[in-house]
Amino acid sequence: MIFSCVVGLYGISGSGKSHCLASLKQQHREWRCIEGSEMILQVMRENGDGDDLEDFKRLDLSSQAKLRSAAVQRIRELKGVTVVAGHFSFPVVSASGDVSFDNVFSDEDRETYDMILYLDVSPQTIHDQRAADTLSGSRLRDTLTVGVLQKWLDHEKSSLPRHCRSFNLLNQSDDAGQFLSELLEPRIDTCRLQTRSALRAAVQKVPAADVFLLIDGDKTITPQDTGRLFFDHMQRCKELYIGSDPLQDIFTRFAGYPFRPFIEVAMLYSSVMSVADYQAFASEVGSKQVMFHKDWVEFLQRLPPFVRPILVSSSIRETWQAALMSHDLADSMSVIAGNHLELHDYVVDPSAKAIVVEELRRLHRGCLVMAFGDSTLDVPMLQAADRGYVVVDPKHHSSSMQCFINDCVAGDCRRLYQMGLPADNDSIAYHNGLKVGNLTSLLDDLATRKIHSITHFTDDSFAKILATNSRRADFQGPQLQSVHVQIGRYLTAKLLQIAPSLTESCRFRHVQQGDFLGVKTAGKRIAIVALMRGGEPMARGVFECFPDAQFIHYAGLDLPSQALSAEQIIVVDSVVNKGGTIRNFLAAISQTTSAPQVYVLTSVIQEVAASDLPKEYPRVRFLALRVSSNQYTGTGNTDTGNRLFGTI
Repeated sequence: MIFSCVVGLYGISGSGKSHCLASLKQQHREWRCIEGSEMILQVMRENGDGDDLEDFKRLDLSSQAKLRSAAVQRIRELKGVTVVAGHFSFPVVSASGDVSFDNVFSDEDRETYDMILYLDVSPQTIHDQRAADTLSGSRLRDTLTVGVLQKWLDHEKSSLPRHCRSFNLLNQSDDAGQFLSELLEPRIDTCRLQTRSALRAAVQKVPAADVFLLIDGDKTITPQDTGRLFFDHMQRCKELYIGSDPLQDIFTRFAGYPFRPFIEVAMLYSSVMSVADYQAFASEVGSKQVMFHKDWVEFLQRLPPFVRPILVSSSIRETWQAALMSHDLADSMSVIAGNHLELHDYVVDPSAKAIVVEELRRLHRGCLVMAFGDSTLDVPMLQAADRGYVVVDPKHHSSSMQCFINDCVAGDCRRLYQMGLPADNDSIAYHNGLKVGNLTSLLDDLATRKIHSITHFTDDSFAKILATNSRRADFQGPQLQSVHVQIGRYLTAKLLQIAPSLTESCRFRHVQQGDFLGVKTAGKRIAIVALMRGGEPMARGVFECFPDAQFIHYAGLDLPSQALSAEQIIVVDSVVNKGGTIRNFLAAISQTTSAPQVYVLTSVIQEVAASDLPKEYPRVRFLALRVSSNQYTGTGNTDTGNRLFGTI
């Protein structure tokens, strides 16, 4: 993952660098906080040049410079946020009392440090702190007057800004952690954009399928919290205590679940252990401690070949890979997870889970995406999917997750189900107003392709009004065409709820001045195809909602050339009886190399066609105002085309 920021913590001796560094280390365990002198001594000991600071001082200037250079090189290679306490200069007081300064800040330092935090403390305070250190015996300090300290401070504050990329004064009253956290925000945002590209690249490696199942990890596929398992295991093996719940310590600093805490968790994993230890602990936890719900294992092992399950998790990728292997699912299930700076190219936050849905739809036009999750982190994925399953916790739900469920119940919740695990758990309290699903019935639907069904609005109140008007004998010609235009608009509104790719963001001028980012229907590369003359009025209603699209008539002959260049095609037919015309069009489209996403909109479709067409064309989305059991085919004055255009 592309994120590295080296921060120099500077100030003259006695300004409180060590205290500030210790405070940062306590507040932010995910940051590496290093005394520059300790890094130099570490290199010196490894080289056999000495053991302590006195040994370093006895070395010649050339040897000292080489050790500093080696230490800086090590610091430069570290990932994440590294805070290094260092020295810019030292005072040299002559016998006559004249003061000069020996700058030890090198060109390598300048190239390594992305920013400098400089402790701006009054000389009197520094003088008092230095005297206290000497009296306590904690550190021997040279006796320097307040005047000399003032000159030293002035020298560094005027000289250091010319030798670094970013110079930031830190007052004694400032919260160093908060101050640095705000300075890091632009870099974090850049990292977010970079990781999004890497995430999309990872999704592109998932094998093609007609149906994708996006399954959350912790508390969904397993009742366990794998992050907690990992840290408990690590702390037992390394005898390194970094808190009872280090991940929670990070997340509580942020409201909601933005990208920032997820990248800081990745920093934590990188800073508290070596890559080798991380991989070993993750594999051990995944293979020996993680246990999937039995219901999930049986379900995943019996999936038909056109379905691809993907484990999408914010937790440790290597743990999930080992767990899948131990459950004999490694070959049949993909993993989208990442949270280590040196091993992974992306992290998975809530918006990343929604991006996975979006990217799968882009890559595999017409595919169905189902999502399974238990927490607020999964809400964007559940909302974006064609069908979402909330895995109900027998004990409790977070208040934010309950709000999401309440909103779904109050609105359009046809695409959302609730599911308890294990299925035979009688203690599960299901939510009123939300359909209950289970893996057994879903497996049956997948195996029979029942999952590929038409979306219809037969029982919707407004749809009933439109359907009534379309069948009234006293409605003909322009009056009936007007009803069909309304049906076209209505079905377009429903289509947009399940096909977000038909919309796009755009900046608009606001009525209160200024501009704002809004949403409009897309138009470029979209074709609206009216089948025969009967589909033309409904198609006009669709066209009103997509004014920038191409409007094409299809009479069942050659495929229109404009349709071949479209990325998305909305096919409109007033009535689908046996579906012959629709099949001819879809067969012609399937033989092209463009592979556009196709949607079919119709006022009424007969039951047999409503059942058969979605199974025959699983990548095509079918929407109907209503499904009819009436197998009558209109002729003469009952034919819809004749009624629409007065040719009775």
